[in-house]
Amino acid sequence: MEKHYIILLFLCFTSVFAQDDSKTEVARKTIVEIEKSKTGNFKDAFYNIIQLTTKNFSEDEKSLELNTTLFKIIYNSELSEISDLTILKSYVLRNFQINAKTNFDKNFKYNGISGGITFAVINNRDNATIKLAKTIYGKNREAFMEEFRTIQSDLSAGKPEGKDLDLLNNASDTILNGYIYDSSKNPYYDQIQIEFKKRKKFDGKAIETDEITDYIKALNQLRQSEIKKIESKVLWTFSADGSTNTDGKFDKYSIGTVFLKGIPNTNEEIDIRGKFTYADTTLVKRSAFNGKVGLNMIILRNKQENISCFEIKVLGEYNKIFKNLLPDEEDETISANAEFRIRLAKDFWIPITIKYDTEKSNFLGFLNVTYNFGDFKN
Repeated sequence: MEKHYIILLFLCFTSVFAQDDSKTEVARKTIVEIEKSKTGNFKDAFYNIIQLTTKNFSEDEKSLELNTTLFKIIYNSELSEISDLTILKSYVLRNFQINAKTNFDKNFKYNGISGGITFAVINNRDNATIKLAKTIYGKNREAFMEEFRTIQSDLSAGKPEGKDLDLLNNASDTILNGYIYDSSKNPYYDQIQIEFKKRKKFDGKAIETDEITDYIKALNQLRQSEIKKIESKVLWTFSADGSTNTDGKFDKYSIGTVFLKGIPNTNEEIDIRGKFTYADTTLVKRSAFNGKVGLNMIILRNKQENISCFEIKVLGEYNKIFKNLLPDEEDETISANAEFRIRLAKDFWIPITIKYDTEKSNFLGFLNVTYNFGDFKN
């Protein structure tokens, strides 16, 4: 495979713009937008920086979890170690996660630790981000930026450092960021527009306009369109972990899988999960299966930030105990669940799960807290 060089954290996600500061800034903004577009449900299934979670406040077994990726660990230790990674190798690092958990009993007393791994066998959001340069948006933006740099170079030719260059730079930044400007306060606004009309020789067939501000607006719309497509891509993960008792002996193991698929042009995503657990304690050997199928919906979104603020997931849950039932325990149970996920702050979520036991006709409630700290802006 052809070797691609990755510069800084966000460039491990995309090789779209890797030549100058303006390109890397746009790459960073695009990655941040894609991260914002992810639902809280998605981030619970597959986090990308560091995640701290407390689970099952109202159950007999409670836990405090800390999750991160191999990429985050290596990136923090030595940047030079990842500077020449291939896309394939970086994919493994970015999609290989380390899970650590401290367990407690119903009285919040220490009840052992858990450790495990999660790997995204399919992460098409990640792949689509890497391939962003090959989309209509990527090709048109690359051609546009090449022409824009030529315009800047020609307009700055022969001008010494000082007020003129400051005005040119300010005009360029204002236009590229799509801000409203007053031509009477800076002559370079009109000069850039005139040069753009004369020089529009690049392959911009997807955007038919000679007005530079309209072109940039159309370019941003193309970017948003590509981001919306990425939101519906498939995520499929497998995980494995083991848990110890209070003496440090491993006595519980599990393997699981999660499948998420966004539904195009909606605020919904399909959620399918399965987990097999085996426990070998001093008292009993026990194996069980848990399966869930549901639909996660964004009910409230911050339109300005384009982030999910309130989500509801409706799902059916099936539990099967294969051996060694406890007293008064059924070997099979089916429940209808609803999970309410509320964003209290930028990366602070409170997921609340309500279960309805279809056999016993009663409700159970579970409270979790999730904090994803660190983002691609820093």
